[in-house]
Amino acid sequence: VRFPKEKGDEGNPLPIIVRYGRIYPLVIGENLKQNPSVRRTPVGEDATIMKPIPGRGWVLPRDTDKLKETLRTAKGEQLYVTVYLYPDSHSSFNNLKTLIFAAKIGYGLEFVPADRSLTFSSEGSKPPKL
Repeated sequence: VRFPKEKGDEGNPLPIIVRYGRIYPLVIGENLKQNPSVRRTPVGEDATIMKPIPGRGWVLPRDTDKLKETLRTAKGEQLYVTVYLYPDSHSSFNNLKTLIFAAKIGYGLEFVPADRSLTFSSEGSKPPKL
């Protein structure tokens, strides 16, 4: 169980799911609006299942400019990237990691089993900065 807006010593996170060989930030752009490529399903009062929609995420290097804009905004908001990496997308993560380093923004990483969906809630935790 994860919570994308929880506060902690590491700062606030910018969650990015890396699945299906694509990049799915939960929020995007200069306004950090909800990403329409991620399906949100409320579970109870305080939890949401976040499921990337296959084929709709960003592909690098094609969508590099979009990702750079989101990372610039996150850095300005003093966020750090929390990456949730599925087994089918390690090469996409390598491309993402290069852009994270170039943006000089911190990140944390969690490996997610292929059969597990991500639920974010206030009771969850976030990967610490590496």
